[in-house]
Amino acid sequence: MGNGRKENREVDLRKRVLPVVAQARELVITTREDCDRAAEILQATKALLAESDAVFGPVMRAALESHRAAVAAKKKVDAPLKEAQGIIRPKVAGFLAEEDRRRREAEARAREQAERALLDEAVALEAAGDPETAQVILEAAPTLAVRSLPTYRPEGVTPRESWKFEVISLNQVPREYLVPDEQKIGAVVRALKDKTAIPGVRVWREARIAVGKA
Repeated sequence: MGNGRKENREVDLRKRVLPVVAQARELVITTREDCDRAAEILQATKALLAESDAVFGPVMRAALESHRAAVAAKKKVDAPLKEAQGIIRPKVAGFLAEEDRRRREAEARAREQAERALLDEAVALEAAGDPETAQVILEAAPTLAVRSLPTYRPEGVTPRESWKFEVISLNQVPREYLVPDEQKIGAVVRALKDKTAIPGVRVWREARIAVGKA
């Protein structure tokens, strides 16, 4: 029964809102009477907004409380799991970085050995009276292809790079990377109004209407 009444109130509220929007669109203010009519419409919108709060507010608050409870319950499960990830990830990343370093060193040693073998062969050919073949071998040494060693990766883990930064001298940061403090500027403008004198900032006044008693 309660849900039925609430749904009826919602339907009734929506029906009364649409004409107000139509009136606002058709409104043209050229006389004081027109302006008085506009004020009446504004008052009507304020009353309807208050009624909307009364109709939907309890439902929204209940949904918000339910959402907060669900978020809190989920956090109790997620937090320790994320803590575990935060502990393990740097350990795995450090191990894989060391593995990659060892692999690169092994590949470099293999290349050096292969180049040394070619050089020994070229020296032997030179000594045997075949300098032309020796020269061909020496020229081929820089392009020598060495078999790459397999890269170790555990199942389900993909290393990624993450580049970080910190500003060590704000005065040296180029202008295009600096963001104005709009909150601070706004506070100055609200306080000084048309007396504001901040280089590079234009200040102007916008008129607006508050709905309700003066």
